[in-house]
Amino acid sequence: MNKEIKNNIIEANGDIFKIFISMYDCMENNFAKEEDIKLYKKIFENLKTSEDSKIFKKFIEEKPKKIKDFYEYIDTSKLRINSNEDLETVEKILFTITAKAIVMRFKYDSKEKAREEYLKQIEYLKYGILKQ
Repeated sequence: MNKEIKNNIIEANGDIFKIFISMYDCMENNFAKEEDIKLYKKIFENLKTSEDSKIFKKFIEEKPKKIKDFYEYIDTSKLRINSNEDLETVEKILFTITAKAIVMRFKYDSKEKAREEYLKQIEYLKYGILKQ
């Protein structure tokens, strides 16, 4: 696991949502350099939806095998989960949303707008879909 990501995980104080937001930000800061954005944007603008899905699928398949390494840092007492299986389900949902946001980042005019849309999805998930 990348040292920057590991430090961000520890600094999140067990908040799984902050952990995934920091992963998104880390990817944005390290892999989307300003000079490359125009090139990536052009590539993604010209992709058909089916090709988009192939890239997203490849990203999911390449999911880091060590992502479970940070489970020990998650404060599960703040989550509505009852088992490790529940935690894995939440992690898969967050990973999918985060991975898709990283891939879709290049379709937005600004990284701020892309991040704003990503954070909306996280907030919606965080508070649940059903009314209490």
